[in-house]
Amino acid sequence: MIEPNPLVARVDALLASHRHADDDVPVLTESVEPREPEIEAERLEALAAGFERAVLGRLLVELDPALEQRLAPKLATLFEQTLRGLREELASSVRELVRAAVVDAVQRELALRRKPEDAAGEERV
Repeated sequence: MIEPNPLVARVDALLASHRHADDDVPVLTESVEPREPEIEAERLEALAAGFERAVLGRLLVELDPALEQRLAPKLATLFEQTLRGLREELASSVRELVRAAVVDAVQRELALRRKPEDAAGEERV
């Protein structure tokens, strides 16, 4: 026959004394349905808005450097291309303006030189 272990008997007695005193405390073998917390709608919305602000704030702090790092080279290239196009367009406009100014100046000078000859030719007739 197996002799009972005195330590096991003492543990059983201790558990039995606590079991009778606290019956509404669940043990690991019992399943317990959790109660849903009752939160007011206004408090829930305020909580959600605070969470949204916190997430957006943190996201923007991390997003700005990432965007700067990725967009800076592309923006520099686009800026250079735009400047090159504007420079070419401006140079073309300036050339056209200078050409028109020279043509006008030459025509005025020719007109001034023809008038005395025309006037002299008319006097001879």
